[in-house]
Amino acid sequence: QMGSGSGSMGTPSVKFKSWQVGRSSAGTDTTSKEQKSFITSTEQVCYFTASVVYNGTQGDSVSPIDPSKVTWSVENASHGMSVDGALEGNWSGEKHPSKLAASTSFNVVGKLKVPQHKGTSSSHCPNYSGTSTPLNGREDKPMTFTIKFSSKTEDGQDITPVALVLKQIEKDEIRQEYMDMARQTTIRKKKVDGNVLRVPARSEFTPQNSYDDGHYSLMIDKGLAKKEKNWEAALKTYAEKDLERKNVAAFDLKETGGYRNPHHHYYHVPGGYKSPRGWHQFGLALDVRGTVIDMVDDGKIGSKADRGAMENAAKKYAGASWTSSNYSDGHVHAQWEWEGSNKEQASTTTSGKFSLPPAGTDTVACEKQTENNCSVLVSSSTEHYVTCPSSQCGDSYWSCDSDDYDEHRLRTCTWTTLDGGSNCDESWRSCEYTVERIQGTNLHTRSPLCVTDPNYNRHCADNSVNTAPSNEENTPDQNVPITPVYHSCGIHQTHESGNHSLQASCSETDSQGQYCTETNYYACQSHTHQYPALISGACGHTYTSGNASSHAPQASCSSTNANGHSCTVTSFYNCQSHTHVYPRTCWRSDCPEIVSDAADHKETCGSGAHSFWPGCPDLNVRSWHQRSYHELINCSRCGSQFRLCSNNNNSCSNGGNHRK
Repeated sequence: QMGSGSGSMGTPSVKFKSWQVGRSSAGTDTTSKEQKSFITSTEQVCYFTASVVYNGTQGDSVSPIDPSKVTWSVENASHGMSVDGALEGNWSGEKHPSKLAASTSFNVVGKLKVPQHKGTSSSHCPNYSGTSTPLNGREDKPMTFTIKFSSKTEDGQDITPVALVLKQIEKDEIRQEYMDMARQTTIRKKKVDGNVLRVPARSEFTPQNSYDDGHYSLMIDKGLAKKEKNWEAALKTYAEKDLERKNVAAFDLKETGGYRNPHHHYYHVPGGYKSPRGWHQFGLALDVRGTVIDMVDDGKIGSKADRGAMENAAKKYAGASWTSSNYSDGHVHAQWEWEGSNKEQASTTTSGKFSLPPAGTDTVACEKQTENNCSVLVSSSTEHYVTCPSSQCGDSYWSCDSDDYDEHRLRTCTWTTLDGGSNCDESWRSCEYTVERIQGTNLHTRSPLCVTDPNYNRHCADNSVNTAPSNEENTPDQNVPITPVYHSCGIHQTHESGNHSLQASCSETDSQGQYCTETNYYACQSHTHQYPALISGACGHTYTSGNASSHAPQASCSSTNANGHSCTVTSFYNCQSHTHVYPRTCWRSDCPEIVSDAADHKETCGSGAHSFWPGCPDLNVRSWHQRSYHELINCSRCGSQFRLCSNNNNSCSNGGNHRK
């Protein structure tokens, strides 16, 4: 990670000091694979920043880096990533780079364009009878790119470039899937814009166990084993307390689904695309077989009633926040609320554009301070060494040399009137018309006569000065004062490099993603960034006007449960989570009626031996669930009283079963 070079004075050694990529934390240790790993800013954008410094004390025999000759580049970008726009750089610190201070840094910010991810078919997933292992996320390969720093020294030597190779570790390969799936989609028939998935922290991933149904060696497990055991205990409690069964044996759940990485959940699991925010992806959901449990004790193992009781037990006694059993394969799903910071739906790490640190203001003397009598302090000792445009003469010269500057400066004709009465607006540089450059050419044949005549005399004038070529026969008057020509900013002369154009607006953003409000300023002028004021909402949060809808009050909740009933919670803010409360329904999940108590439809037979459900409209048409079937009646044969529900013991004194 360090570079050096060789030359008459020796070149400096440099190293990467810090960097930050996408939504990952800043890194400082070039030997750490984790610190050099990253996830992108969004699915299709990756911002980055980096800083390089001198590697310790350099000594007096080293030529400093020329900040005007620093070059940043991105190389070896995988997955079709490419640089989007120009890389921006500066140097910062209290001391000029020429002073070789270890605290001086060279900085860059940039943006990569990232192609959209591609899914894979479930036919390649071994979890679903596939024949081969699928390609996860980004073609089953970690994303990587290299930031490279190159420069020349003040005496023109090339330093040995330094490169920082950034490459995803397995945790970030998985986290990249969450970023890639955070896109506009549909959740339970409702269109959702923006981030759908929360991007988990690296610390949430642990080695895989039996609850892992993904395709990596890591997973998220929020206590799934404990949740399964709690659910098993809840089944027994529910059977005894709510169903009034006696001496119920312990239940043994058969887990069929635990953690899933997003790519697997969305592309391979049947129907997974319908729940892109599914909590299996956060280790907070379990699927169990619902066809092997007899909760109701009606002799029909795995019936709708059994699965409904499994749902109710999970919610009432195992802390589940939402359940469902409406699946063709008969499994039962339960999920639990996020805890603590895991409730946040968006990553807390920045995803926006990075900004360069404030540019250094320390200056140095011009290299030609003595030779050209130059007293101007500059940001680089070679700042005055400039090159004439290639469309003119293309030569390099010192702009602080008055003779060289006068030869290469741009001039505009100020007084000549052409034939026909129009004014000449020709611009030129004297360096174009030296004897060496115009001998043997017919420049006057392609220019106004005001410019050049057949004898190579220029008749255009700058401040009434005839500017014929510099030769022995015709030498311009060097004593005429030079009128400076300025950029559009009106502050800097045209020989001074840099951007001096008028800017309509500032592109800098604050931590909330708001743009600076400064407008109509020149690029060469510094200004203090001003941002729109943040709103202190009644919800207790501070936010921007663009995010106001995320903190708006809501009159009611639009969430529905498996029975289609709407949550009854009212008067809350969009940014606040709440526990869904639904109208109480019969404990049987397939009974649609709203009741005051889950067992309202249930009655116990007068014999005390069993229960029946005369209140459920889909059951009371069957004789078993009709009250008359459990009431005492007289036998038409022997006159004894009996119940039809228990008339199976050949107890009639006249032989056989009693008759109605």
